[in-house]
Amino acid sequence: MVEPAYSILSDHCKLKNIARDIDTDSLLSKISTSLKNPLNNSQKHVFNYSFKNRITLLWGPPGTGKTMTLASIVLGWIEYANENKIGINIGLGSSNWNAIDNLLLEIYDLICNRNQNIIGYSKDIIMSRIRSKSGEDFVHDKITDVIVYSQEASILKSKIEENKLITINGSTWKQLYNFSKDNKNSPANHKKWFDVILLDESSQIKVEHALAYFTYLKEDFNLVLAGDDKQLGPIHGFQMQDKQSGLFDCIYTFMKQTHKIEPQTIIDNYRSNIYINDWPNKRFYLGKLESKNPNKVLNINLPSVKPDEWPHALLWDDIFLKILDPNLPIIVITYPSSIYTVSNIFEAQIIASLCYLYKLSLSEEISSADFATKKIGIVTPHRAQRSLIHNLLSDQNITTENDSFVDTVDRFQGQERDLIMSSYTVSDKDFVTSEDEFILDPRRFNVSLTRAKSKFIMIISDALINYLPNDKKVAEDASHLQMFVLKFCKNEEKKTINILNSNRLESVDIIVRYP
Repeated sequence: MVEPAYSILSDHCKLKNIARDIDTDSLLSKISTSLKNPLNNSQKHVFNYSFKNRITLLWGPPGTGKTMTLASIVLGWIEYANENKIGINIGLGSSNWNAIDNLLLEIYDLICNRNQNIIGYSKDIIMSRIRSKSGEDFVHDKITDVIVYSQEASILKSKIEENKLITINGSTWKQLYNFSKDNKNSPANHKKWFDVILLDESSQIKVEHALAYFTYLKEDFNLVLAGDDKQLGPIHGFQMQDKQSGLFDCIYTFMKQTHKIEPQTIIDNYRSNIYINDWPNKRFYLGKLESKNPNKVLNINLPSVKPDEWPHALLWDDIFLKILDPNLPIIVITYPSSIYTVSNIFEAQIIASLCYLYKLSLSEEISSADFATKKIGIVTPHRAQRSLIHNLLSDQNITTENDSFVDTVDRFQGQERDLIMSSYTVSDKDFVTSEDEFILDPRRFNVSLTRAKSKFIMIISDALINYLPNDKKVAEDASHLQMFVLKFCKNEEKKTINILNSNRLESVDIIVRYP
């Protein structure tokens, strides 16, 4: 295995110290006028730490400004290279394109701010997004969409290897590997390209995928791994038996548990109101996650009765008005166990009605695209339920070409919306047993809840709430979700509503719960 990748994985303590004369306080002062918001104390600490240490684990709980912190570190390296009249190559990676794109765009915004406040950089800055030919187009004036094996890719590689400019390169591990090849059939060229690599959502990156990034590091590298091990890890095609060893889990856990690298934490939550922040703060984040926007509420004007224009195909019940009440930031709807497994028409119909009522009640005119990307997020454990919900919304024209606002929990990690609705789907007692470790994973619940800025609505059956696992570890994990419903949401209101099932109306007894 090539160095320094081998030492990073085997024994990072053997890495040689790199003597860089970097006044991080001065560096931070110079970039501070370019930031959208001043860094708080914990973010400043991480910024300073990342320049003084070869490897930084950044623990960024939900809504704490992890992307901004990473972007400020990149801006600091750009400033350092500019001051010292040296070239620098920076690599950005993640397990998903959303995180890579968000970080690229954040860095670009900061560079623009810097050029407005101070005379431009003396060195050219090249920003690139490296993808496959079949990958989704990325349209941006200044961030180049580079396709592997293309002429543009060859030119970019030459500039990286010359190391005379400032290059910022975002890609997945697989496309970075392809980028290093001369053509599809040639071997990879594991050249030491990058001075700095930052991996976002590293708690979702498998160790072997992180290793693919590490093989392109220079000997005097700096590495930042940002993530949150209280949220979902990577998806494996097999059952993990020994997560403590770390090798087959995520790179974040591996460096933390196996190599005992202490995470540096940013702790102020700018995303969620105090009510949504309360439970994860107590259960997952040791009481250190403080809500900086405690009074956020949905900006809607609910009608007092059923709207005249309500679609005939959608369910209506007056309880929907209470469920969407902005003054109730958390709502849990429970109902008796039934026969649903990976799709659930009962939950899907309620979700569709609430989504329509929400859009109808918005206090501002908004496009379908902005509604989908800013206002609403619908998460569910199963793709079949995702498709069912999306089809119901499509019938009412509540959809866009980008339908990712209805998605599985795993794919929604890293995103945020004003309102999050969670459909747990499974209501069959026997089926729960077959996937209890999956669906009752507390990290899955934590991701769902902490996507919400102003309001969180969950629909979940008694089959999950009252389930008693045989395995002690699964039982401990399940208690996070079950206690949230039964103890945290202790106020309740019983109601009978009607749903349409196989063209017949059926009555279902529900309980609407809230803290």
